[in-house]
Parts: sequence; structure tokens; C-alpha cells
Amino acid sequence: MGAGAPGGARRGVLEKVTAFITRGEGAAQELLVFRHPTAGIQLPAGTVEAEESVETAALREVREETGLIDIAVIARIGFRPETLEPAQRMVLRDAPLRQAPDPDAPHLEYNSRVDPRLRRGYTVRQTAAQGNAVQVVYEESGLLPNGAAVIRFVEGWIDADAVTQAIERHFFHLTPTAPTPEKWVQSAEEKGQEFQLYWTPLAGDPDLIPLQAVWLAEFQERLRRS
Repeated sequence: MGAGAPGGARRGVLEKVTAFITRGEGAAQELLVFRHPTAGIQLPAGTVEAEESVETAALREVREETGLIDIAVIARIGFRPETLEPAQRMVLRDAPLRQAPDPDAPHLEYNSRVDPRLRRGYTVRQTAAQGNAVQVVYEESGLLPNGAAVIRFVEGWIDADAVTQAIERHFFHLTPTAPTPEKWVQSAEEKGQEFQLYWTPLAGDPDLIPLQAVWLAEFQERLRRS
């Protein structure tokens, strides 16, 4: 699939994007990262929306998570399928959870502490299956001052075709086309959070979350040559 192809074109496949944003050249080349308030140091990344191209998704995620508008794609530098644990699934479309397998069963109720809706791109754990429905658990964890903790937990039923194990990730190299600050704060309005953004040496170790650290190690040389 080319960089301009629409996401979700193949039934049952969820596409993801990750953006490596660099500035400078040679030994002075830097990588943009952000500190998430509960989930550690990260690269801009996210889910391709239905009917969205992977390149458009990469630019949108960069805009949403960094606030950068003057940004250009240098290249799509990689692609690979991702493997989930046996019980893991990813949500293909926004959907509320039901109280039972029956499609006419009542939905779980929203309250001030728990939002029972699942969003496209969420990772869930499948615990049971019945007919055309599966029971799933969604847990959201965060790095709190006293250690990791589950900050959201919901369990319910959803249509079986609303989840998948077929995940594909596209990696992009981008660069700003206008001057940027050394560091700044970007508000993530959807979750009411603030991301602390800053530049770090590309050749160094930015202490990314484990999976993204693997991605950086894999593409670091390619980023230097781009």
C-alpha cells in the first residue's frame, strides 16, 4: 500500500502510524519527543482513521500531538505488521460496550468515573466469545507518582467484527519547515492532558517507552541518511 492509499481499505486491518521528526544535520541532528503526563516519553503516533491515507494520518497525529503545522514528510521509511498477544485485540470502529452478547442487550452506562465506549485503535483483551459477539476488557494504565496504576477499567460485549488482530504500522520521517522552540507544551484537548515537547540528540538515548525505543534503534541509521 502506498503512502497515499486510504486507511481501512482492506476489511479487518487496522493501520497505525509513527512519526520521527528531526531537525539539523550530522552530529547536530535532533529528534522531537514528548513527555506524556502518565505514559512516559514518546514519539507522535496513532491510528489511521477510516478512509484516511497513512500520510495524512501521520501529519494529523503530528499536528494534534505537537502543534506543529509547518511540517513536511521526507519519506515513508518503513512498514511492518504487528503481532498481538493471543488474547489481545484492537478495536476497528467506535462502539459502546453491551451488557450481554445479544446485539439488542442494553449498553453499559456512562458515569462520572467510567466511559464504557471503545474507540477505534484501543487495545483490548478478549475473554470470551459467543455467537457473533466477544467479551472484552479495556484497561488504561498510567505512571502515577506512587507507581503504575489502572486508571480506567471496563468490561462488556461487542460485535466480533469490531475487533481485529491484523495490525499494520507505517513509519514516517518528517521535518519542520519553519523555526521551532527548543521546548514547548501542547494541550491534548480530547483527554485534557498536556504534552511536554523537546528536542533531543538523535544519536543519544531519549529514554522512550520500550516498544518505541525498539523502533528508534531500528530506524536510527535510516533517519541519519534521509
